Amino acid sequence: MGVPEVAKELHVSESTVWRLLRAGSLASVVEAGRRRVLRSAVERRVRARAASVVKPLTASHPLWRWVGSARSGGVGPGSEDKYGVLSGE
Repeated sequence: MGVPEVAKELHVSESTVWRLLRAGSLASVVEAGRRRVLRSAVERRVRARAASVVKPLTASHPLWRWVGSARSGGVGPGSEDKYGVLSGE
């Protein structure tokens, strides 16, 4: 894959792809004078990125009981409306 295609696949700039190449984070080869990134390296990076995505805060998350608990003594914006915020109301 060429650098522009890799940038699009990874949702980063071409400059970032070049930085990753220089750092050795993406495997590549030079073919006919052009830098080509191995598709397997891109797929590995995409999988690693997907695995490291932070999961959304939901009502069942242990941290949810702390959201807003220290604000306004349990009234007003904060502790009382956290469930409305979570449900999108």
